[in-house]
Amino acid sequence: MSNDLMQGMEEEIAWWENELTKHSAEDLLKGYDENSWTLGQVYWHVYMSASFFFKMGGRCFSAEKTEAPLTDEGVELFKTNSFPAVKIKVPERFAHVPNQPADLDEIRKGLRLDREMALALAERLPDMDPDRKLEHAIFGWINAEQWFRVAILHFRHHRRQKGWIDEALQKDASPS
Repeated sequence: MSNDLMQGMEEEIAWWENELTKHSAEDLLKGYDENSWTLGQVYWHVYMSASFFFKMGGRCFSAEKTEAPLTDEGVELFKTNSFPAVKIKVPERFAHVPNQPADLDEIRKGLRLDREMALALAERLPDMDPDRKLEHAIFGWINAEQWFRVAILHFRHHRRQKGWIDEALQKDASPS
């Protein structure tokens, strides 16, 4: 199972790395409208969130055992293997505006770190106890493997948002 998860994560990180090669440092400052995150903020959000998810997955190995459940959103997430195709309202206490990365290299480094953290966690997953869980603000109590899955699904979820920004960038580049 952990090989499949690592393959899924590798595919996501490779997709984001490849997409980054299509952009300039100037593109990182642009969003799809004046109220949206910039491309750079989306990248920062996905790689920093993945780092957090991997840390939480690692912490599950020493977490207390619990039978605390998933929320309805968590059940749906893992049943469909997908975030809902809507903008998700993060609970206010966790809401933030992502930082603007300094440059393309900062993003590359963040994605490289995510790959390293993913591999380290994937190697430990065969030894996990599925009853050792930590609480996710939206999905409820999840174990190490589920934190890993959330990281993959979160990357995938933000592809749509990146697509909106790409469309706006193409419109800006098109002659009127």
